[in-house]
Amino acid sequence: MVKVTKSKESLFPKLTALALIIGTSIGAGILGLPYLFAKSGFLGGAITLVVVGIAMTLVTLYFGEISLRTKENYHLSGFAKKYLGNKWKYIVLAVETIGIYAILIAYLIGIGMVASQIFGINATIASTIFFVLVALAVFFGYERTSRTEFLFTFLKIALLVAIIAFILPGAKTANLGTGFDWTTALIPIGVAIFAFNCYTVLPEIETKILHKDKKSIWYIVIAGMAIVLLFYLVFSYVFLGNFGTGVSEVATNSLIGKLAWAGALFVLITLVTPFIALTSVIKDIYTHDLNIDRRFSWFLACFVPYMIFLYGGFSFVSLISYAGVFAFGLLGVITVYTLYKARQNKPEVVPGYVVPGGVALMALTALVFVAAIVYQLLLFVGIV
Repeated sequence: MVKVTKSKESLFPKLTALALIIGTSIGAGILGLPYLFAKSGFLGGAITLVVVGIAMTLVTLYFGEISLRTKENYHLSGFAKKYLGNKWKYIVLAVETIGIYAILIAYLIGIGMVASQIFGINATIASTIFFVLVALAVFFGYERTSRTEFLFTFLKIALLVAIIAFILPGAKTANLGTGFDWTTALIPIGVAIFAFNCYTVLPEIETKILHKDKKSIWYIVIAGMAIVLLFYLVFSYVFLGNFGTGVSEVATNSLIGKLAWAGALFVLITLVTPFIALTSVIKDIYTHDLNIDRRFSWFLACFVPYMIFLYGGFSFVSLISYAGVFAFGLLGVITVYTLYKARQNKPEVVPGYVVPGGVALMALTALVFVAAIVYQLLLFVGIV
């Protein structure tokens, strides 16, 4: 009996960490992928998604290595200050905050679109109700316990599998687009970067969940990202295969009948957990990194994105695409550079793992994000 209990105790933190990786990653991004795959063609979009998935996995592992070789516990801004210089803390903080704010705004837009379709109420009102509930939860100190995190992720994945299973038979290869066109293949790259972003939860995994087994972070990140990639590919295939170029900007809005309710529930569960998690991350950055009063930090974390949302004029997909490229793509490059500089120093703590591949793999990883930034700029000015 004692051995079984110990086994369960050692397994549960790993499953919780895996759930946190998957639950944080699968959010607004998955909902926008089919819409962009309709523009890129499934083959081109899938290749882009795989390349970005590998690059984002490496960046997540790089960030984990930085954290594991450093005695203090920081967010990326703190590591940048330590290894790159004081000004880099504020560069990272500005980019990171803008990126997370973009996520929160996208989530508000998404929940409003879904509620408007299902309940027929004004989208802004629905988003406001959602915002108020989450803001109150964060204010009163709601924390995702290991059990609730595991439950939310289980429900999210169960709904996702059910929806995919129901519409899979109706998918037609004719709707996927023909061949590979390099001029359109990169269209989903911004949303893809956005969709794989989960490095922000690594400090929590390291200090609160796997503090006694940090070596497992390597395997859990790889396993979690592989599962996320698989879901993204299958989700994009079945929605594009069923709805073709008519797929909605929020993919589940394409569903009708009882499946529409399942889709709405999936969106709700998909957006709530990451929204709370990322709002808490922003609040902690203000509180711990900038030494701002806790209540004012809560106000900045919650109300700034809400007020920007009320200003309006944003497209769900374009917002997360720009955030993916210009915020998280840039942070990916900075993460690689930070590790490069950190490796020039003796580790303060023996890290649980060291990512292989050396400078060459680090450069290739950074190149993916540089290419994404350049492509998005060229797309923005109409050159491609």
